[in-house]
Amino acid sequence: IHLKEGRPILTLMSLKNMLEKLAGLPFQRVHRSFIVPLHQVKAVRNKKIILLDGTTEIPIGASYAEEVSKWLKGDIT
Repeated sequence: IHLKEGRPILTLMSLKNMLEKLAGLPFQRVHRSFIVPLHQVKAVRNKKIILLDGTTEIPIGASYAEEVSKWLKGDIT
């Protein structure tokens, strides 16, 4: 888990379980290795990269692209 400030936290929890615990909060799984806080997304480049803070780039996985696209269009929250 990468925090905005401080050192990363190591956990043995799967991303699927983590996303279940985050249910109802503004987080989206965008790749098999990444869950992002939606309020931190600054831009999406070429429908393949999410920019969080101008320097942090997160890839959008092929199997998550449709869900991310729906989120960008406002079809899901």
